[in-house]
Amino acid sequence: TLAQPPAADEPAAPGTAPDAAPVDETVRSLRAYQKLMCDSLLAAMDERFASNETVFHLCKATDFRLMPLEQTTAAAALLDEWGNNSVDRLCTHALAHLDADIVK
Repeated sequence: TLAQPPAADEPAAPGTAPDAAPVDETVRSLRAYQKLMCDSLLAAMDERFASNETVFHLCKATDFRLMPLEQTTAAAALLDEWGNNSVDRLCTHALAHLDADIVK
């Protein structure tokens, strides 16, 4: 059977007129609250994360997905030197308190 509209003396279903205004106000209020949180997170993003250069060198030195992990002598030779330039750069600038030779 098809749903019949409520009679004049019956209350309307939630979310339909005349109750639509409170639902719309609730949605608007939630979106405004979410926007406030997102805006504050995005504003602090630069302060929370390291510079792009630091992240780039960290990834280059430590990303196992890019490392040559094959069981060959050529891969072993590459792995011995893997990320050394990035570690040198990091220990010179961003992580000056660390010794590059120990990090390598």
